[in-house]
Parts: sequence; structure tokens; C-alpha cells
Amino acid sequence: VGMLCTVDAMMRAYLLTGGLLRWNTFNYWLLIMSALAAPLIMRGRVGQSWWLRFFLLTLLAGLAVSPSVTSGAFQILNILAVLGLQVYFVRAAKDENAYYWLGLVTGSAAAAGGALFYARWNGHWSIDQNAFAYFPTTGLFGVCLAFPSAIAQRRGVKLLLALGAICAAWVFLSGSRGGMLVCLACLLYLVCLIPGGSGRVVWGVGSVLVALAVLSQFSNLADVALGRIGKLFDANRSVVNRTSGRSDLVAGAWYMFQERPLMGVGTGGFIKVWPRISIEHQNQMSGFKRGKPASCHSGWMNTLAEGGLLGFSLLLGYVGSFAVSTWKSPRLRAIGLLTTVCLGLAFISTEFAGKGLWLLAAGTATLISSSATVSNSHPVPGSTVHKRR
Repeated sequence: VGMLCTVDAMMRAYLLTGGLLRWNTFNYWLLIMSALAAPLIMRGRVGQSWWLRFFLLTLLAGLAVSPSVTSGAFQILNILAVLGLQVYFVRAAKDENAYYWLGLVTGSAAAAGGALFYARWNGHWSIDQNAFAYFPTTGLFGVCLAFPSAIAQRRGVKLLLALGAICAAWVFLSGSRGGMLVCLACLLYLVCLIPGGSGRVVWGVGSVLVALAVLSQFSNLADVALGRIGKLFDANRSVVNRTSGRSDLVAGAWYMFQERPLMGVGTGGFIKVWPRISIEHQNQMSGFKRGKPASCHSGWMNTLAEGGLLGFSLLLGYVGSFAVSTWKSPRLRAIGLLTTVCLGLAFISTEFAGKGLWLLAAGTATLISSSATVSNSHPVPGSTVHKRR
């Protein structure tokens, strides 16, 4: 399942393109797993479970007013993937090696797959760069989930760091600025978790050298990636040019929210309402995809436009709940904060289709849930509850 999440972006671009293979079978499989294990999922009492349930209920209600029920249904299906993934994490929660091997498998798949992809690169992108970036980024997510286990068991730390550095290099070469931002958060997390100050320096420098060695083999792509970063901060360019049209999409989402601030235009409605909005407000926008159907390319703004203030608040609560619920736990604080930061940054430039983000969310939610169950079932000796029993 971890490997399928890792290669999900590549499957959607190269495999699920026509005939029977036009169906995203992995999505349906996760939906079936969610249905079969519904009692297991409904036992969740941690904050993430409640925020997610209310968010999904709001999206379902939004279908009633949506101008595109099909698009809305697929959007809900993409988010439901997190429940199917959580089934697998819960089943493996008692295996102390599960997260460690998940990191090795996903990290190795992304590192090797990225090398193969770039070795056969013919000078132009046959896949959306932002979508491709989540191929190595998902491998990096797996490495991050595995890292605490590797440190505790004192094995595989060097290998995971090397895999993380290689995956980070592949993300950089993609030129996806949103992917780079999420990748940077993951790298900071890994460096901060390395035991000892000298250890951080040694392995931090070593990881940088690994990444530089990889990048040196693809200098042309590295130059293009640096150019895209420079373009974002080039004051001589228009905002629309610097953001590749995303600023117009953000403006359009804001105008939709102003029309229906409480419940939005309906789940999946952005792509249908955009043509009208882009024409009605053409004096305030550049003309990017004017009058043509377009996706929002931002989970935050898409939710604000389609779900209104209620949907946006619930998504914000879900994303923030990982950091809030782990803040008092020294063992889980870092991974909880990382999950909130990664989801928050990712939803600036992507929506809900990628499985990598949901893999990270499901893995962290299971850690939090398992920790709460253990705490309730086995009080710490010397605590008030323990003495009373």
C-alpha cells in the first residue's frame, strides 16, 4: 500500500489513461476497505477523526447545490482515501517495525523510480511537474514516519537519511515550487530529530553532499529549477506570470466565496463556476483561462469557494489538529507538527488527489490514536489513576 501511494502520481499519468484502466482502482479499493472496516474506523475518538468526519459531511451536503456532482463525488472519493489508508495503519499498529519498513520501502521506491525517470528524461515533461513532485515527496513522507522508529531501534538511520536526501533532490529537479516547500519542511524535521548536535552537523552535511552528487548529474534540470525559483521573486514580472496563473485562480475562488460565504458554490463546483466568474471579473484579472473550465489548484481556496466559511473552518481544524493534539507529547510533537505544516503548505498549491499527503495524515493519526489508547489502558506507574486502581 505504501508503494502504491508512492507511485500514485505516475499511475494516474501513465497507466490509468483509457479503457478499463481509466478507473483509479486504488481509490476504489481504499473505499472498499473503508466500508469493510467501518466499525474499526468509527472507534476513533481523537481530534483528527471528528474534524475529518464533519468535513466530509459538509462536502456531502455540498453536493446538493453543486453544479458538477461528478467532480464533487470524485473530490470526496479522493479525501476518503485517508480512511482506507488508516485501516492498514491500525492493523499494523502493534508491529514496532511497521513504520520502519514503510519508510525503507517507500523511500527506496521513490529514490530508484526517480533515478529511472530522470535517466530516461528526453528534454520535455510528459507529466505535470507539480503532480510528479509528489512521487519523491511521498517517499520522503515515508522516511519521516519511519525516522523516530529507526532512531529508537538504532538501525537504518544513515540509510533513511540518504534516501531522504535523494528524494529531496528529485523534488528539486521537478521545479515544483510547492513541492520544494513541503520537501524543505521534511528535511528540517529529519535534521532536528538526529540525536546530538554533532550528529546533526555530520549527517546534515552528508545528506547535502549526497543531494549535490545527485544534482550534479542533471545540471540542466537544476538550472531550470533554480530559474523557476528566481521567477517567483522577480519584481519585473507580473504576479500572474510569477505564479503561472495561480493568482487569478485564487482571485476567482475569493469572488465565489463572496457570492456564497457560508456554504460556498457546492462541492466540485469551482470548475463549472470559474468560466462565468473569470468573465464577470475580467477587469480585475489577467485573462488566464478566461471563460474556460479550470481547477483551483489550491485545497485551501477550493474549499473556501466550494464549502464556504464552514468547510474552510473544518479543513483548518483538521490540519491544525495534528499539531494541537500532540503538543504535550514529547514523543509525538515533532511528527504532529510536521503533518500540520506539510498539509498546510501543500494545500496552498495542490488539492486532494495525491495519496502521499493522506499517507502522512493516516500514519500520524494512527500514532496519535495508538498513543491515546495505550495511555488510557496502561497508566504510568505512580500516576493518580494508577494509584486509584
